[in-house]
Amino acid sequence: MRRLLALVGVAALCASAWTAEAANEARALDPAEARIGETIPDLAFVDLDGRVGRLSDHADAAALVIACFGADCPISRKYLPRLVELRQRFRERAVAFLVVACAGDDQDTVRAALAGSDLRAVDDRDLALATALGARTTTDAFVVDAGRRLLYRGAIDDRHGLTYDREERAREFLIDALDAVLAGEPIALPATSAPGCEIAFAATPTAIPELTWSRQIGRIFQRSCQQCHRDEGGGPFELLTYEQVRRKRAVIRRVVATRAMPPWSADHAVGGPWSNDRRLPDADHRAVLAWLAADCPQGDPAEEPPPRAWAGEWEIGAPDAIVQLATPIEVPATGTMDYQYIDVATDFPEDRWVQAVEMRPTAPEVVHHAQTFLLLDGAKLFENRRPGSDGRLNCYFSAMVPGDRCQIYPPGVARFLPKGATLQFEIHYVPNGTATSDRMRVGLIFADRKPEFEVQSFDITNDRIRIPPGDPDYVISARYTMPVPARLLAFQPHMHLRGKSFTFDLTLPDGTARPLLSIPSWDFRWQTSYRMAVPLDVPAGSTITVTGRYDNSAANPANPDPTAVVRAGAHTTDEMLVGFGEWHPLPADAPADRP
Repeated sequence: MRRLLALVGVAALCASAWTAEAANEARALDPAEARIGETIPDLAFVDLDGRVGRLSDHADAAALVIACFGADCPISRKYLPRLVELRQRFRERAVAFLVVACAGDDQDTVRAALAGSDLRAVDDRDLALATALGARTTTDAFVVDAGRRLLYRGAIDDRHGLTYDREERAREFLIDALDAVLAGEPIALPATSAPGCEIAFAATPTAIPELTWSRQIGRIFQRSCQQCHRDEGGGPFELLTYEQVRRKRAVIRRVVATRAMPPWSADHAVGGPWSNDRRLPDADHRAVLAWLAADCPQGDPAEEPPPRAWAGEWEIGAPDAIVQLATPIEVPATGTMDYQYIDVATDFPEDRWVQAVEMRPTAPEVVHHAQTFLLLDGAKLFENRRPGSDGRLNCYFSAMVPGDRCQIYPPGVARFLPKGATLQFEIHYVPNGTATSDRMRVGLIFADRKPEFEVQSFDITNDRIRIPPGDPDYVISARYTMPVPARLLAFQPHMHLRGKSFTFDLTLPDGTARPLLSIPSWDFRWQTSYRMAVPLDVPAGSTITVTGRYDNSAANPANPDPTAVVRAGAHTTDEMLVGFGEWHPLPADAPADRP
């Protein structure tokens, strides 16, 4: 027991030196601080089949891989098929595998996640094994020899991180370690960090009686987290109850402290205000962190707010019409998928005006983002006109991004849906470790009459992209001049994996310039539409300029190949510069500008 306590102390010291930033990608750790060469205690455990075991049961194996796992951690789920693959690969070389479920998941949840594999798993909700190993995240993997001496700890490979997913693995940390062990050679890189969800170890409570879940914190989570972290919300796990939040407290501490959650990439000092701003107010931010530091006091359950009520399946309300893919799209457990393009004809007997539109996948967990476009007679309505009208620019018809899947317009403002139009779905799927299928839908609510203003979309783009290998700061711009007086409603930047930053800037005809939106740190996973709380009126001749900066160097962890010349294209490994936006024309005598 004294030896186990000593090991736990070493683990705590080692863990304290690992910052949240270091967990974003696999980085080398000091082998001594990572306890390489030390002996892991021979702890007893009970696996999910009810069998009692000890680590020493695997003494006849050439090596034992102990892999941490969290059933609702997105990165951990992505690595599960890889663990199954590696077990098969090393089976004949006498390497044993043991999965340690250390994220607080119940046994039924873990069994469901592991269904179809022959991986042996341990319910480690008491964190005995995770503590003895000094594990930090749900993707930590450990290699021990027959005497339980720790030979390797860290990431499985470098494919997945907190802010990126590479199409190909560049470094095979676990395979390299096992190959070295089996060959009797030293491991070149014996310890790395492992990007994943932090494991929630017990904290020393600090009394803050005025902050409790029941009085304040539960209400903050209702306002700022539960839109996504609920059933059908698209988040990887629910945060509806005190127990659910406490179980995820370690992950929540990181993402709140770094302001990674709630997701909001815009510089709050530029442009806005935004009607869909998801940032935690400073007071709420401080309260959540203080509450977490106090070990999450619950308070009196009788003081908890009633559960937040949700509108139902559709955020826009019951649709007047639903347009859905005819057949499901199969999404594999692993790998990458090209954008999917599917045309669905509408059969409305007359032109319609759309007051609200919502894209809703049947498998939201694997949809990164999606759009629909209008096609008429086989051509997208991209031109600055449509049949029977002038002064129009039609681009995307509807869009969904993580946490934001509907567009709702105020009275007197609507989108035009021509009779006989076809909706072309463009969907970007991201496999998450479990094979599934999706049948995307679009819900429509129609206006009662022709509106005063017709919503238009623009896409400001530059396809003359040629990023040299290793270039850390490639810059390119594009611009669009408003053909008529216009009211600007929303902006949505779009780049791919080399994206670094993105800006929208406005120049009025008299030369006056002002910034509209700045994304100082681009993250491909969060392509938000930023909606103006107070729409901006601009005169004809106003120019919107979008500027993107790109990092094609090895310092960009999302970069799939720093040696490549990167050009414009639809594949994720290509690049794009697109500034999407929504606006509508104004009468010719409208005010020139609204400050």
